[in-house]
Amino acid sequence: MYNRLFPFLFVAALVSCDNENENEVKDPVLNVHVETGPAENAVIVTVADPPTFPVKPDDMFFHGDWEALETMPVPDGSPAIPTPWSDGTHRKFSDDIRYDYKKSDGWEWATGSFSNTVSAAHNYFMLYNVYRGVLRFYYYIDNGTQNVRDHQLLAYRLATQGPSAGDCALLNFAGQDIVDVDTHSRFASKLESWPIDDKSWYVMEFEMAFDPTLPAYMFEDLWANWSVAFQKMGSLRINNVAAEKLPSAFQQSGIDIFDGLVWNVAGEVDLIVSGKDEYDDVAPMLSSADAATLSQVIRGNLDSPFLNGYIPDTNRDGYPTTVHWRAYVNLSKTSNVGVVPLNFALPGQDNSAVPGTTPRYNVPMGVFNLDRRPLVRYAQTSDPAFPHAYRLDAKTVRYMFNPILLKRADVTNIRQEIVATESSDLIKDFSQTKFYRGQMISSNAPLTIQGVRVSFDVVPKDGGPVISVVKTFKADVAIN
Repeated sequence: MYNRLFPFLFVAALVSCDNENENEVKDPVLNVHVETGPAENAVIVTVADPPTFPVKPDDMFFHGDWEALETMPVPDGSPAIPTPWSDGTHRKFSDDIRYDYKKSDGWEWATGSFSNTVSAAHNYFMLYNVYRGVLRFYYYIDNGTQNVRDHQLLAYRLATQGPSAGDCALLNFAGQDIVDVDTHSRFASKLESWPIDDKSWYVMEFEMAFDPTLPAYMFEDLWANWSVAFQKMGSLRINNVAAEKLPSAFQQSGIDIFDGLVWNVAGEVDLIVSGKDEYDDVAPMLSSADAATLSQVIRGNLDSPFLNGYIPDTNRDGYPTTVHWRAYVNLSKTSNVGVVPLNFALPGQDNSAVPGTTPRYNVPMGVFNLDRRPLVRYAQTSDPAFPHAYRLDAKTVRYMFNPILLKRADVTNIRQEIVATESSDLIKDFSQTKFYRGQMISSNAPLTIQGVRVSFDVVPKDGGPVISVVKTFKADVAIN
């Protein structure tokens, strides 16, 4: 069983008539044939409804209609805090998501520290989107930043903690670019160009993977931690282009960008482009071909080559596309300030006895997951033009959809296909490498199987905007 096959090199020795020997090493011209016929019926694994755990009674912390608020709840006599989307606030987050907070678009109040009766050490709340599987963290800084305003990088990390953290798949989507269902990520981290400042709102988010085993754990076995810090930037180059700031959030799979010891980032990262404004900032850092392709993705073209993202069927304001796009980044940074660690109980567990505030949305998060690695079958054929053949074993692509999602939305247009490249690199000469996608792929030289790309539409039953989801999973390659 292999997941990587190396292309052959053709070596030709030429002997000239004057006895000079020249050796030439040439890569063969790669020819690839892709079959993208109708996909076989998707295999959907039946997942039982999660248990209904009691929600801890709580009259202290706000958990009402956040859309109706003009200012956040604070004790009498405390300074008013405007909502993050109001005209009177300082927003340190993209305008593309300013109005993306409404119940009609799938958002639910998860938890928060705002109260009419008590003052919390940190002012924050979390919303969760049922249709996208996104957990979003709104954090407000009041004052005290006057001496550290040269720290203009926002670093944040979401981590699972506790004795059972290694058994939880919740952060697999957030912490991996190509998802390996056999490897559970224990953290995900991002970096963005937002300076620390007084009276300011910051927004951080990660996409959750569905884990049907989550209700089996108690808080003392498994909980989550959200950490926030600000860092000082030194130099920055994106795709070898000098830049004064990051054009969008980025993350590097398996690297804790939040870690104060990681002062330099060099290599391939995922730029996380959310909406048209961020696309305009990112495009100058890309090759013209990549910029044109990413523009098509942002406008909703699912057939454009990308590996990870979600796209609404409308580009109306307040409902952004979010796409992961590979880039090469060289970044130096120094010093952490304002480090904030926040532990919280996870939705979907029995949190009735957890001290402090607990989730008001208390069912498992995530839209879907696969229950195993998909399988791609490789065989050598007798066709001299295309002797290498790869076929997706469709019955091994087994979807687990969150029952909570299926009560509120239908899943349609499920599609699965192999993603192959000429070599193992996802970037070549600062541009995205060419992807070959299909249920069957044949070629005149071995290919690297990057994984299996799945996509589908989430269609809300209340008539809300359709969301197209794209995710790529690591696959096993079996040699027949």
